[in-house]
Amino acid sequence: MFSSSSPSSSADVGAVRVASADELRRHGSKVHAEVKGRYVSVFNLRGKFYCLDAVCYHAGGPLTVGDVEDIGGKACVVCPWHNYCVTVETGEKLYQALVKTEDGKMVAGGW
Repeated sequence: MFSSSSPSSSADVGAVRVASADELRRHGSKVHAEVKGRYVSVFNLRGKFYCLDAVCYHAGGPLTVGDVEDIGGKACVVCPWHNYCVTVETGEKLYQALVKTEDGKMVAGGW
């Protein structure tokens, strides 16, 4: 994990360096950092960099260790606690469809 609490020349615009592009050179690679008291994860997806909270906003799980999966054409990080899916590009939550079984119970269906 990287930590950045010291000011940099780009602090005026709010940017903080957490890793070099070389450390994120492979598609799908990620690094984790603490920035001004907040934990974040930075992802490389097809050569573009995205930053998300490293703590899942569903129940506080560790998104930092979640796998990145393609769900409906969107790259999502999956929280290991409850399989909560967050899109890497926008940070939105993807909701899994519910289906009713023959006995009337609602269960998780497809995406």
